[in-house]
Amino acid sequence: MTTAQIIRTVAELAAVILVICGVLNEDRIIKFEDQIISKVKSFLKSDKKN
Repeated sequence: MTTAQIIRTVAELAAVILVICGVLNEDRIIKFEDQIISKVKSFLKSDKKN
């Protein structure tokens, strides 16, 4: 195996592990996304007032 193949294999393995973790913790990720979206919206609203 060349170095490029090893790096590609490690990256693919990391992607698979992250997908599995994402599926298992889907509810927590959705809550986190909702919090981020609400913070960004409130920041944009306060920024427009100034």
